[in-house]
Formats: sequence, C-alpha cells, structure tokens
Amino acid sequence: MIAKKKQKRIDNYKIKKFNHNNFNKDTLKSSLITMNKRVFVAYLKFHFPLNGQKIRKYQDKYKVLESLDEAVLINAISRTKALEIIYESKYVIPFVGALIAVVVVPTIIAFGDSFIVDYPVYKNKIKSGAVVVASLCAVAVSVFITHSIKKDKNVLALLVSFRELLEQALAAKKNDEK
Repeated sequence: MIAKKKQKRIDNYKIKKFNHNNFNKDTLKSSLITMNKRVFVAYLKFHFPLNGQKIRKYQDKYKVLESLDEAVLINAISRTKALEIIYESKYVIPFVGALIAVVVVPTIIAFGDSFIVDYPVYKNKIKSGAVVVASLCAVAVSVFITHSIKKDKNVLALLVSFRELLEQALAAKKNDEK
C-alpha cells in the first residue's frame, strides 16, 4: 500500500514536469520505452491530445516521431497495442458489477421476507431499509461504471490515435529506405 502511494507521488511528479519545450527525439524515445502505463498515458494526453493542437506543433512532433529508429517505433507500437488491450478488457469488470447490481436489487425486493427475522414489528422497517441500501448500492455501481467507461474510452481513443501515428511514421520510414 505504501509502495503504491509512493509510486503515485513519483508518477505525479513526472507528469507535472511535462512541457512542450523538452519534447525531442531523446525524451520521446525514453518516454516510449521506459514510462509506466499511467505516466505514459498522461504523456500522450499532454503531447498528442485528442482535442487537437496547433498545426506547427503537430508537424514538429510528427517529425520527431519520424526521426525515431525503426526498432523504437516497433516497440512503441507493440506497447501501445498492449495498453489498448488492457483498457478494452477493463469493460468486463464494470459490466459484471452492473449485472450483479441489477440482479441483486430485484432479488432483495422480491425475496426479502425470507432473509428477515420473524419479528413483525421490525419486519417492514428492515425490509424497507434493505431495499433502500440495495437501491443506493445499485445507483452507486451504475454511476461508477459510467464514469470509468467514459474515462477508459477516452484513453483507448488516445492510444489508438497515437498507435496510428506511430504506424504512419514507421511506414514513412520504410518508404524512405526504399
């Protein structure tokens, strides 16, 4: 737990150091190969945002991408594809959570009597409390799932966009060699 918090602080420090002035072949190569996935995604969001950037900046960054060695480009493409798979498979867990929430709430409402003690005085209060708690849990799970899916879709789109840039740079490099 402490190691994760320490790593998160280190990652946040690295992310805060991003700026457009230190974008060059060496820093890009190092970033593509050595950054952990959280910092790597933040790096891509900063330097290759989905909402676009000025043409001149984009052209300069694309030229830097093209200047990378073929091995680095291939490594970066494979790493980006692996991250895409990770972010695609993250949808399975929220889907299962939503499915469980959708099944549990009606079950508690329909069969709640068999789970509740046989004290008529408390039966209605306990049942209504269980329904409220189950409903709140279902809503919380739904909100969490919606938020995480939106966030992951943006990251996935960013990764796909960047991978396509890398593939274009690799194709251009191979065409130049011919």
